[in-house]
Amino acid sequence: MRRLAFVPLALVLAACGESGRAVHKVLLDGQAPPEPVIDQAAKPMETPPPNSAMLDSPAWLRANAPVEWTVPAGWEQELSTRPQRLVEFTIEKNGPGNAPLQFMLLRGVDEKPGANQVNVDRWTSFFEQDVAPKQTTTERDGLRFIRWRVHGKFQGQIALGTGDQINEANWTMLCGWIEAPTGSVLYKLVGPDATVAANESKVEALLASMKPRQQKQ
Repeated sequence: MRRLAFVPLALVLAACGESGRAVHKVLLDGQAPPEPVIDQAAKPMETPPPNSAMLDSPAWLRANAPVEWTVPAGWEQELSTRPQRLVEFTIEKNGPGNAPLQFMLLRGVDEKPGANQVNVDRWTSFFEQDVAPKQTTTERDGLRFIRWRVHGKFQGQIALGTGDQINEANWTMLCGWIEAPTGSVLYKLVGPDATVAANESKVEALLASMKPRQQKQ
C-alpha cells in the first residue's frame, strides 16, 4: 500500500510566497513574530508592494518615519527586531520581571481613525490607577503631540510576550503619539517611578527635537 507523503505546513506557506503572510494591522506590541531585519544602513526605498514583509520591518519603518528626531545625550538608539517598532532605547537591561525597561518609538496606526488611542487605552489597562491619567495636546512646527501620564500599580508584562508577569505599585507610564502631515508615531516608557523620573528629561528632549521628515524630491 502506498503511503501519502506528509508535507509540513510551514513549507506549504513558504511556497505560497507573500500570499501566505499574515498582515498585522493592529499594533500588539510583542505578540507578533519578528520580521527579517533589513540592512540598517539601507537608504529609503520606493514603497514595497502591498502586504510585503518589508513594510513591517523596523529598518523600513525607521527610514520612512513621518518624523525625524535627535538622540538625547546619554541614550543609545537601537534598531528594533520587533514588527511595528521603529527604535528602542534600553534604560535597564535586566528590569523587573526579567524584561528590559525601554523607551520605544512605534509605527502609528493611521489606517483607522482613533486607532492610536486604542493602543494607549490598551497600555493603560495594565494599570490599577491611583490617580486620574493626565492628557495634554500641543502643536508645534506642523506636529501635533498627544501625551499621556498614567500612574498606579502595574499588573502584567512590561511588553506583551516578554518576561514574567509582575504586580508592582508606584509605576509611571509616559506615552502618546505624534501626528505629522504624512503619518504618526507612538511612543511609550513604563517603569518604576524613580526610573521614569530619572529619564523623563531624555523623553522631553527627544520629543522637543522632533520635526516633520523632509520629503524626497
